[in-house]
Amino acid sequence: MTFSVEQFNAIDEFEMLMGVLREQSNRLTAMLSDAEVIHQEIYPLPKLSRAEEKDPPTDVSVAPVVGVQARSALLASMSDWHFDMGMSGRFVSRTPGVWIGRSAEPEAILTLVEAINQTKDALQAAMARMGDRHDRFALISTRFKRLVLKQLTRHLLVLSPAPAVQSVRFTWGQKVAIKKITRQEAIEMVGRYRADGLSEGADPTSFESWIQDDISALMSLAESDELRVRRVLRPRPMMNLRFAIGRDEDDHPQTLLREAHTPVIILNPQRDVRVGPLKSFVAADRAGKPPRSDSGRYEPVSHCAPIYRVL
Repeated sequence: MTFSVEQFNAIDEFEMLMGVLREQSNRLTAMLSDAEVIHQEIYPLPKLSRAEEKDPPTDVSVAPVVGVQARSALLASMSDWHFDMGMSGRFVSRTPGVWIGRSAEPEAILTLVEAINQTKDALQAAMARMGDRHDRFALISTRFKRLVLKQLTRHLLVLSPAPAVQSVRFTWGQKVAIKKITRQEAIEMVGRYRADGLSEGADPTSFESWIQDDISALMSLAESDELRVRRVLRPRPMMNLRFAIGRDEDDHPQTLLREAHTPVIILNPQRDVRVGPLKSFVAADRAGKPPRSDSGRYEPVSHCAPIYRVL
């Protein structure tokens, strides 16, 4: 594989920025370690093995960790950029939670987190100059092993005393990834399922029959038929932040809903912050409730692949 001078310059800059980010993250963990803890509630989520990558989304059991374990989970999440040996590198690791504390230098922490997020943006910009995803993977993986780029570049969230945070509540979000494909692309996709081979416990005769039926069904579709690949994504923890705004703070709150990929850090709060726990995700409770991102009407046209015809 041949790379341009610009691509080599980009990976050199990326490596330099990784050093900056490590130093910044170490300073942040030291500053948080020195702060007084008011409340900490962290929910480390189970990680997926490589064997589980193709399994459909299912239940997610969670339980909060507190005390020393919570502090360790918080500090580890600040630099959680890699996947462990034997675990999946395709799925992003998330550590939802809330840490509320009092620091003698809140402005310094806020400034440092802003600098960390700017470094993450610079890493993203350097990656964009490395070429397509194949070139990017080849360049980065030679210098950094088991690096998960989405974990690396996601921003940290630290909240200052104003506006005052009223509450933090956790929930689950689930989306459907939808991609438009042609009939030929659908046939090729089914063919790849054949190449991947049988899943454990599957009957070889039935599997080959399904493949043939799928290809025949796709071949019989009209050229005007619109096809979509629809995958229900794994549930993601979300947090709903409520802020007190204005004179009558309790009557005019402002809310912010965002993904809870790392713990939210609340510094020197002006009032008690109510925390709603993250409950376990139960897939059966969502049965019959399509994700908001999936508003179309579809008919399945494949036994083996998530391919649908638009009605």
